[in-house]
Amino acid sequence: MLTFINSIVLPGLIAVTVPLLIHFFYRRKTKKVYFSSLRFLKQIENKRMRHVRIYQILLIILRTLFILFLVLAFARPALQSSFFGETQTARTTAILILDDSYSMRAYSGSQTSADRLVSSVNRVIKSFNTNDQIFILSGSDSTLFNFQNTTKNNNINLEEIYKPTYGTSDWDKTFKKAQTILKEYPNYNREIYLFSDYLIPTAQFKDSLANLDARLYQIDVYSGSTLRNISIDSVIIKERLLEVGQPVHFSVRLTNFHTREKAQSVISLFNGQTRVAMQQVELNASESRLIELNFTPRHSGHQFLTFELDDDDLMVDNNYFLNMFIKDKINLLFVDGNPENPLRTALQILSDQSNIVTEFTDYVSAYGMAIQTYDVLILNSLQSTSNALRQQIQSFVKNGKGVMLIPGGRFSLDDINEQWRSIVGRNLYTGENQLDQPQNFYTIEKINARHPIFADLFMRTNQQISTGKVFRYQQIAHAFDGILSLSNGDYFIAEQRRGTGGGRILLFASALDANWTDFPFKGAFIPALHRLIFYCSQRTTTGKPLLVNQSKTLRLSKIQLDTPLNVSFPDGQQHNILPDNGPSGMYITFDQDVLNQPGHYQLKVKDEIIEAFSVNHHASELQPPYINLENMSGPTYRLTFKDDLVEQVKEARIGTELWRIFLILALLMLTAEMALIKRIEGDK
Repeated sequence: MLTFINSIVLPGLIAVTVPLLIHFFYRRKTKKVYFSSLRFLKQIENKRMRHVRIYQILLIILRTLFILFLVLAFARPALQSSFFGETQTARTTAILILDDSYSMRAYSGSQTSADRLVSSVNRVIKSFNTNDQIFILSGSDSTLFNFQNTTKNNNINLEEIYKPTYGTSDWDKTFKKAQTILKEYPNYNREIYLFSDYLIPTAQFKDSLANLDARLYQIDVYSGSTLRNISIDSVIIKERLLEVGQPVHFSVRLTNFHTREKAQSVISLFNGQTRVAMQQVELNASESRLIELNFTPRHSGHQFLTFELDDDDLMVDNNYFLNMFIKDKINLLFVDGNPENPLRTALQILSDQSNIVTEFTDYVSAYGMAIQTYDVLILNSLQSTSNALRQQIQSFVKNGKGVMLIPGGRFSLDDINEQWRSIVGRNLYTGENQLDQPQNFYTIEKINARHPIFADLFMRTNQQISTGKVFRYQQIAHAFDGILSLSNGDYFIAEQRRGTGGGRILLFASALDANWTDFPFKGAFIPALHRLIFYCSQRTTTGKPLLVNQSKTLRLSKIQLDTPLNVSFPDGQQHNILPDNGPSGMYITFDQDVLNQPGHYQLKVKDEIIEAFSVNHHASELQPPYINLENMSGPTYRLTFKDDLVEQVKEARIGTELWRIFLILALLMLTAEMALIKRIEGDK
């Protein structure tokens, strides 16, 4: 349908009658001049007059068309679709969706995509009428901003309401929210504007674009031809036992997001402010690769590690943060009460020669002790315990601590399984095996050499050793993970891990005394015991990394309820908080909106760091393939952020403007008129 943007000039079409009026009212009156009868001259004259009349008709047509085309050009005709119906002045529901993913921080020239987005939104706002209803949604949390009273000359301070995040976007939620708004405000015109760099993974869209009853305008605010960016996607620690003076190995996954060119960079590893490792890297276009780095910690305590790439277009994903903790001493609580136990003697030797600090107690006294202040708990010669003590032990394990359970024959298998099922989640033992003759025994010879406990002790993963004889043992349920096994295949030591953030439970099949085994009297016993205790004291370093806008709960074992805590954020801000009290002890929960920036977070008491953790960006937020909205059902228009953005929007609303065509036609008519006049004068 043809419509006119500047219809006020259409009455000027009356001017097309001017050439006709001039022709009819100002025709020259002919005068008769008598000549002698010259027949041939009269024939020539009649022929010339016929040509003149034709030229005059053509001249009138050209002048009329010139005026017609010139007036139409100033009226700005346009071909309009039927989407907006008959009226351009109908009320509009407009939803502006702003991409706030971290790729919007990418530079192209001196500006980021976020800078161009702010400028584009402010310009588009001016294209609306005062009675239009305008809503702004963000891609990450669909926060709603209602600007129903916005006028054409009103600038919105987007810097206050729009900030690119470091987290992930929820585009399905955003577009569903947009559909809800369109139903709540069913104005005649319905428009959705998506301001983005369009580096949006297809995986983030499901069915949210189906049946979208609105015209979609896509404003691409990224000016670069392609993104020049290498990212650090993830870092994996290969070791699970961290010691001062022992190397720690990392696998770092890098991705080159340039689709056509190789990219070079330098990856560096910083421990605090000190660079401890670096490596030159080169990646082919669209290549992902694992890079190996390692460093040797020189001191105990927190190791605040930062993996860093050289600067490129997008610097958010050039850093990856990792926090490790190496204990300077291990606080061990040994619960038994038998002073003659050989295990007690071995622990006293370790306390004298290592960083293990052992405290001895019995089952009765253990209930009244602050168990949470210890790193490792050994329960020797398992026996009946109170429900309150078992609850403390369960909380101990949930807080990431390690427990070693050793039988002793004082308690029946049924009672052991019954009492510990609530903590372990299953039966510990399935039966008992005792050899009748002293010359009969099993040997401890099958070692899971890939386990962190033995990773540095044996060079060959299939190495078999004999560490002692076993005369009596209780059969550990095979639902546990074996660490040491007997010659008949039954477990001698097995493990259960309580989730990625929980602690470890090491279960022994045999009491560590001469009636059950001679292992405590072998030379390998004390080194093995040291490794077992050291392993139980380690914090879990595997599992999923903590990402921006995820929640985290820290369990605190060494503070009181009224202890003031100070939280230090990556940007340098600090806040004082108080811990909460729960069934598992003191804890602090950080909500999703609190952990909104990547970096190291520190929890301090009087400037002493008692807990720390690291948060990183969402690597999935930039993974191709990217969305293509051109195939969406309904009218879709791709616009750019250039200076004529408002004109692009208006043209997309009303259709294709034809004023340039009519202006060219008017000029052609004028040129033809001039040529025709010259022809007439030539004939004269």
